Amino acid sequence: MNKIKIKIWIMIISLIFIFNTTILYGENKVYTIKDNEESSWIMPRARKSLLLDVLQIKDSSKLIAVGERGHILLSDDSGNNWRQVVAPTLSTLTKIFFYDNSHGWIVGHDAVILFTSDGGETWTKQYFAPEKEWPLFAIWFKDTQYGIATGAYGFYLETNDGGNTWIERTVESLEDPEFGFAHFNAITLTSDGKIFIAGEAGFLGKSNDFGKTWEKIESPYIGSYFTILTTSSNALIMAGLRGHIFRSADSGESWEEITTGDVASLNKCIQLKNGKIVLAGMEGTFLVSNDDGKTFKISKRSDRLAVASMVGLENDIIVVAGERGVLKISLQDVNKTLE
Repeated sequence: MNKIKIKIWIMIISLIFIFNTTILYGENKVYTIKDNEESSWIMPRARKSLLLDVLQIKDSSKLIAVGERGHILLSDDSGNNWRQVVAPTLSTLTKIFFYDNSHGWIVGHDAVILFTSDGGETWTKQYFAPEKEWPLFAIWFKDTQYGIATGAYGFYLETNDGGNTWIERTVESLEDPEFGFAHFNAITLTSDGKIFIAGEAGFLGKSNDFGKTWEKIESPYIGSYFTILTTSSNALIMAGLRGHIFRSADSGESWEEITTGDVASLNKCIQLKNGKIVLAGMEGTFLVSNDDGKTFKISKRSDRLAVASMVGLENDIIVVAGERGVLKISLQDVNKTLE
């Protein structure tokens, strides 16, 4: 292998390492947040920066994507064009949740929580605790008032007033007696009103009363989960480290491992309007199921695009967020970028 090829491989390996550690356990900080650095900067190439989540705002053509340096991007035309809006933070942003077309929240590093009441056009900071050095990875709201946010080392915040006040809560029932608190990476709500949290080291928690009480349930795997989805049939799909996928048809009472023969870590699972289940993650990996997650067909992008998140549009078109920002691609040909 010549010197040029060696340099290229070193760059690729370094990028994958930075991408994974940013998503899971912490940002490789470029900026130190100072008193006079309270807002993100409008950057001409922000849509090409590292973006960690993308979401469609309640069945509209409006999309929102977030990522490093407090970048918040909006698209008014289903991902064809993007514009950046100012965020009151420079912290890396990791997850978005919208309750309706107007009310939305974003969480991220430095335990930051941002809020909008105008569909993402303007944002205010509701919570910020950089001294903890704990990122938040997931957020969910029952309505416009009650919500929870979770993150590293069992970090758990709760609000009963739409986020005007956030209370830190130690959920002792979710602590492992030997391991301690895991990273709480992803949240999903089932159609029968159960909330599941999936996370590091095989962590899996369930609440039957919208987060008032929790129980730690037996997990089928000791590795980390990065995504959990409730399908339209109320099945649960969990996926994560080294390509592991599990499915439950009985609200987490039992799990079946879905084997694909691939070991690329999986970061996001979604269901399209036509019922297809799509998983994506590292090394350009896309997995598609036509049978509610019982089996998957695998595809790999030739550029090995790392995907952190995605959202499905019509006609098997998806918008992905990841190491190259936001891209609109066709599931029929995952190498086809629609830009």
